[in-house]
Amino acid sequence: MAWEESLLTILLWVAAVGIVMANGSDSPESWLWAAMLVVQSIPYAASFITAMVSIGPQLFKRRPPASAAEQPRLPSVTPSPSAGALPLNRVTRDRDS
Repeated sequence: MAWEESLLTILLWVAAVGIVMANGSDSPESWLWAAMLVVQSIPYAASFITAMVSIGPQLFKRRPPASAAEQPRLPSVTPSPSAGALPLNRVTRDRDS
């Protein structure tokens, strides 16, 4: 699933913002580290976007409502005497004796 990629992307972006805020915005080293973290997040963001594009058609597919004639019918099951069940009259005869 794509939640891992989105989580890593967000964590890298948060770390980049945190580095700039912690070291000050006038420090070129903090901007370089932040840029490095943002560049490292690009493959994760691309993987997340690719996963969302691949499931897009499934999310927005319109299906016509199924009418009663199109719904599959289950076969009717009727027990047969040859299926191993004893006939009712034999069961009552065995009880009487």
